[in-house]
Amino acid sequence: MDPAVFRRRRAGPPPPVRLIAPIHAHLAERRLLPERHLVDAGYATAREVVTARRDHRVDLVGSILASTSWQTKDSGGFSQAGFTIDWETRQVTCPNGTTTSQWREDRSQQGATVVRARFPTAACRPCKAR
Repeated sequence: MDPAVFRRRRAGPPPPVRLIAPIHAHLAERRLLPERHLVDAGYATAREVVTARRDHRVDLVGSILASTSWQTKDSGGFSQAGFTIDWETRQVTCPNGTTTSQWREDRSQQGATVVRARFPTAACRPCKAR
């Protein structure tokens, strides 16, 4: 890639998704945080949803950016968007209705805070969607 083109792209405004944390911090300073924050496409990622909930107890609601994981591309798996998260009970339900409470906070390879849920093999093995 031409370095000049790269520099011009970086000089523009930050992508919308990077604006959520500063917005929430600003609203928290003024004690104006909403319980639910509705956002347009481009503002929500799984990371932003988890961070908003963990740091500010705000439910970030919006279209999650498209996943590029192998699970999305391979017919043998589900993307993150197919799972339902119950933050209060710390449970995750898969697209086929199996629920797990095996949940822990962790760090991604990039250092971001993530939630990892584990489904028992015995619950997934008989699944027809596998």
